[in-house]
Amino acid sequence: MRDRLPPLDWLRTFEAAARLSSFAAAAEQLGMTQASASHHIRSLEKWLGAPLFERLPRSVQLTEMGKGYLPAVRRALDDLTSATIDLFGVAARKSITIQAPTAFMSLWMAPRLHRFAAAHPGIELRLQTTNWPSGNPDDEVDIEIRYGEGNWPGFASVALVEEPAILVCAPGLLPARPAQSLVDLPDLPLIHILGTGDLLTALEQAGQASLKQRHLLKVDSSVVALELATSGLGIALVLRCFAAPYLRDKRLAQLLPLEVGTGQAHYLVSPTARQGVPGEVEACRNWLLSEAQPRA
Repeated sequence: MRDRLPPLDWLRTFEAAARLSSFAAAAEQLGMTQASASHHIRSLEKWLGAPLFERLPRSVQLTEMGKGYLPAVRRALDDLTSATIDLFGVAARKSITIQAPTAFMSLWMAPRLHRFAAAHPGIELRLQTTNWPSGNPDDEVDIEIRYGEGNWPGFASVALVEEPAILVCAPGLLPARPAQSLVDLPDLPLIHILGTGDLLTALEQAGQASLKQRHLLKVDSSVVALELATSGLGIALVLRCFAAPYLRDKRLAQLLPLEVGTGQAHYLVSPTARQGVPGEVEACRNWLLSEAQPRA
């Protein structure tokens, strides 16, 4: 069966190019020339007898065959990395520093990290949060997650989680009759998360009502917004994935059957100048991407 598998280097280049949407960025990350990366991809496509990427003017994107092949390649690379670290890295445990926004770390990552720990007992995690990331690469950070449009100069980015925002409040503040628009909502402060001004505009357009007369209670984190809403101090406009545990536990309720697109997402970012990715970092990235996939 071994002679029926393509070379490992080709598969690693394929995974990196798919993750970064760029042959050049994949080459930099893997410590090779762009010509070598392109050669790996062409060789893999020839070996498989099918195109994996559509070449665009400034990027590449997966074909349907590429999308179908990618999850299996990621699982295989992840399993190989995990086995290597677990079997041969016991004497010196590997450590990874992950930096992410507070809400993402607390409400999205934290409930899932037990699965990473079980799959990779030889990797220790150092977790740090920030709401306002620096514009410069931090050599102490191995994996960084940012929220925005994905266009940070000097960084390559791949979308991780993209979710709409919803309006939530304490269950006791729900109007007697189900609300259908913003004008039907209780006259409570709107808890606004700093840095999401475009979301307010989108909310006005979706609700066909002005927010100018509504008091804004401004905070710098979705975690704070959700806790304030739970305490009955206002209506929070937060990402659906962040509100999910509060809705599930009935600490909060959704006010409107309305979802507001943000035009932004949480991205895995890495400095384009950084070359080479340690196996434990690649394993964690692949795990994050796998966790972000919808579950059946």
